[in-house]
Amino acid sequence: MVSGKRLQKNGRSMRKRSIDTYLALQKNLQQYSIEKNKVLRIRDIDRLNTTRARIIERNYWERFYFGFTEFLYEKADDNYVGSQIKLLRAFFNYLNERMEPAVGDFYKQFYATKEEVPVVVLYPERLNFLIYDKEFEKKLPKHLKKHKDMFVFGCSTALRFSDLVNLKPSNLEHLNNNVYVSYRSIKTSTYTRVYLPDYAKDILKKYKRRKKSLFPPIV
Repeated sequence: MVSGKRLQKNGRSMRKRSIDTYLALQKNLQQYSIEKNKVLRIRDIDRLNTTRARIIERNYWERFYFGFTEFLYEKADDNYVGSQIKLLRAFFNYLNERMEPAVGDFYKQFYATKEEVPVVVLYPERLNFLIYDKEFEKKLPKHLKKHKDMFVFGCSTALRFSDLVNLKPSNLEHLNNNVYVSYRSIKTSTYTRVYLPDYAKDILKKYKRRKKSLFPPIV
């Protein structure tokens, strides 16, 4: 997957963000195995020739599911746990379709939880406050000033956070004294070209010495 050999169903290479989520799953599985002293293994379902052997395998994966999700809930919410389980299901599905050994369909019982997160609307008055109230900005510590700048810039361009942190100076276009952000979304692969108002250009001027990205990393 990291090498680019594993492709999506549409024939495209896996996106870096998708690879990172699989690596996070791998890390969580390793931590679960170490911290809970659990042995993780995959058996070839075709070699389990007796009913008893298949029942043992099914029970193993039931215990794993409840143990692993309980481990994840110690540090995460429903949506994160659900996303990890969806990745695990996708991995087992990949093994069954393209690799050996066949792992059976026990993983199909893994339930991916999901929590509906309410959408919070920012009224124009509040956005104007964040843009123009310099007295408020002066009171913020350095790291929150950076967060505010990225938030305001994101509101102005309608770019996701994952796209904002990947913006580079090469994504800026200068035309007739105007500045535009041109970018292809990581998640949707859609191309975006957005005009930057003066206050958004002022934000970029604060970080203009950066060569590899428009914004410093969030810490």
